[in-house]
Amino acid sequence: KVGGERRELTLFFSDIEGFTTLAESMPAESLLSHVGEYLDELTRIVMEERGTVDKFIGDAIMSFWNAPHPEPDHAAAACRAALRCQRRLDALNAKWSAEGKVPLPTRIGLATGEVIVGNVGSSERLNYTALGDTVNLAARLEGANKRYGTRVLLAATTADLVRDRFHVRPVDLVAVKGKSSAVRVCELLGEKGGEDDARLAVVAERTQDAYDLFLKREWDLADATLHDLLELVPGDPVAMRLLSLVETFRHTPPPDGWDGTSRLDAK
Repeated sequence: KVGGERRELTLFFSDIEGFTTLAESMPAESLLSHVGEYLDELTRIVMEERGTVDKFIGDAIMSFWNAPHPEPDHAAAACRAALRCQRRLDALNAKWSAEGKVPLPTRIGLATGEVIVGNVGSSERLNYTALGDTVNLAARLEGANKRYGTRVLLAATTADLVRDRFHVRPVDLVAVKGKSSAVRVCELLGEKGGEDDARLAVVAERTQDAYDLFLKREWDLADATLHDLLELVPGDPVAMRLLSLVETFRHTPPPDGWDGTSRLDAK
């Protein structure tokens, strides 16, 4: 029957970059086979990490953790799934390219918060799903990866729950369309203790230092810190974007009351 409950979940949205162009360039049978393999691989990972696959929206996947079965460590499980999905896609895209198939680069958005979860629909057809601002935020963060050049973005509500076990770094303070208050957005870099642990720790620390200096309007120090970061990660899109803003504000300072918020109007 129709009905639900309020519960804290971590939401996961994934989507293939440039899927519309891909769909227009491939025969329907080839497209379905290719995307079918893709969805099978990502779905398996989500379920292995104890996530609930809600639905497929074309090539997109909506999943969540902590319902219907309790998952006390739901934020970490979702982050682990996101990183595993991207690692698996790195291998698959290399294989597909070697086979002459089109690679499927993917963006993922994560957010944690209280939602309504349960059976939604009519007496004729029900869907066990989640509704609420956190669902919308996770979907918006998936799309926001395009703006920042990232692959996995997460809301601060998720980042604050996992930063003791995962490397995360600040990206922006964003006023999302449809919400009155700004939200902190972070990038998920990797799990602590991995083979790239030392480098990711430095990347996260230097990005945090540069972002703090940026918010304090310490343009010269922020510039120097970002150049140090770019020596470690040449072409890093998060650093490049922040460096561009530093250059702009050095010549045209932001108004009084500026807190670093940028608007994210696109879905």
